[in-house]
Amino acid sequence: MKQFTDAVNVSRQAILKQLEQMRNKGLVEARNMELDEDEKRKGPPALVYNLTKFFKIEYEVNPSFTEPLVTRLFLLPGDVSEKKLDADELNKKFPKDMRKCFEDLAQLDSNIQDLQVKHRELYQKKVDLLNRLRTRIDQSFDEQEEKEILLYMLSHPARSLEGMPVSELAAVVPLRSDFLDAVLTNLQKQGYIEKKGDTVRIKAKG
Repeated sequence: MKQFTDAVNVSRQAILKQLEQMRNKGLVEARNMELDEDEKRKGPPALVYNLTKFFKIEYEVNPSFTEPLVTRLFLLPGDVSEKKLDADELNKKFPKDMRKCFEDLAQLDSNIQDLQVKHRELYQKKVDLLNRLRTRIDQSFDEQEEKEILLYMLSHPARSLEGMPVSELAAVVPLRSDFLDAVLTNLQKQGYIEKKGDTVRIKAKG
């Protein structure tokens, strides 16, 4: 547990809750740490958590971020504890032509590199656009609450276009409901957002 608390700025209780949720979904397994006799007298054994599935995590690092931002987590095919196959099973599952396997691997590596280059190009475009929009927001608004709302919506562009619950914005800008309504009304008057019922979205310029 100390490894988790040292790595992330989250309470022990929050980490335990998340690990228990992952355990219930079969993503991690827990076992008692092996202790010697002296350590056993100090209390119950600590739990050691191991991944049971393969993951791929994407995160963004930007000069404006105080820490890396996790953007996506992918559950990859395969099991960490997948049993080893015997020779007959290997022959059935994989081709015998080793050269063909290496050629396929080389092609997959090449495809992945091409995707990585494309990803860098797209990400750079995204960063450039984000920086321009942040500068525009910072220069166009005097009220900090208006900036915080628009910057939060900027970090969730798809949902900001479709409609974001006012309750979610209330958690970002902890204001009294009447003050928050006043801020949203001001943004609506300036033509940046439109409010329909309990949702807010970025307004389309007419």
